[in-house]
Amino acid sequence: GSPECTAQRLHSQFCGCSYFEFDRNLWSILCRTSGTISLLASLTLLVYIARDPKKRLNTYHQIVLAVASSDIVSSIWFVLADIPLPEYATVDGELVAENTGFCTAQGFFIQLGFSAMFFNVSLTLFYMLSIAQGWTPSRIQRGRKFLLGVPIGLGLVLALAGIPFYQSIGTICHLPNLFMVETFGGSESVVIFLAVVPLCVCIALITCMQMRVFWFVRQSEQKMLNWRFKQKSERDEGGRQKLSMTSREQKVFWQSVCYVGSFYITWPIVLAHYFLKPSNYDDTASAAYKVSNAAFFLWPLQGFFTCLVYFRPKILKAMACTITKGKASGQHGPKFPPAQPTGSTDSNYWNESKERKEESHIVGNSTESAAVKE
Repeated sequence: GSPECTAQRLHSQFCGCSYFEFDRNLWSILCRTSGTISLLASLTLLVYIARDPKKRLNTYHQIVLAVASSDIVSSIWFVLADIPLPEYATVDGELVAENTGFCTAQGFFIQLGFSAMFFNVSLTLFYMLSIAQGWTPSRIQRGRKFLLGVPIGLGLVLALAGIPFYQSIGTICHLPNLFMVETFGGSESVVIFLAVVPLCVCIALITCMQMRVFWFVRQSEQKMLNWRFKQKSERDEGGRQKLSMTSREQKVFWQSVCYVGSFYITWPIVLAHYFLKPSNYDDTASAAYKVSNAAFFLWPLQGFFTCLVYFRPKILKAMACTITKGKASGQHGPKFPPAQPTGSTDSNYWNESKERKEESHIVGNSTESAAVKE
């Protein structure tokens, strides 16, 4: 249960041991599976936006495109999983890592994937400036260099700063968690500065900005009118006025909630991973084991969730159209003419009735045409 014991188990394959190999293989499968899913989703989103010239010039779509691009970079290296891990050899009685360049490259690009987290902050800031602060599209366009440039700059700075510290942590090459950093020969302050602080700051910023957007949409009647929101009021039993969200307000609110939700599904579990204690780490029923599995699976999925939220309005619209068509076809159903009675007398009656109906139909149409002309 000690950090030293856990470190030896994570690197057991280098000494010919099979203990803990199942967990390493499981984590590699989780990384490759989610990384492949997210890579395909991000590529789909990138192609969809890039092929439309209007979308390419729109700030909102540019931020979403940046999230997808950042995820593509990190997802490729998550798909590689344990392939870049360094080889170990015994030199003067000590186990020394060899060929660490590939491992460092994986750590660099996974850390660069933190840019997607910063772009999520820019996306939430875009919503807040557009809705709550009343910024015009032209003003947001002028500030686009900050919405896109700052996340790229922060991501590059953090990724470059971590180059001397990326190392094998069993399944991928990155930074170890806080309770095993000394065992792996790292620095606790480096992990805090490069991973923990950025995660905590981004979570706090997105939460505060999203609350600001919701508060504005819910309470500011005048600003809602400027943004074409209609205020509806109902009277409860006591005769007091109570506000209810309009259809447009609900759409904007739930879309923004879904974007924030996609962020919360991915990054807080990654943050929790850095605080896992190694005690009972090999126990499949322990919280540390479950959180680790969830972190290795959800970490690469930021692009997939972003793609899902982006296409959510189109998916809901397509589902609504399908349900409406299904109900319409079920109500009308196929129409069949009534069966013609048998017998000569009945046949004559049938033909006469049919002629009278056609005659009345022609007269009716003539009357309607005359009315239209008048």
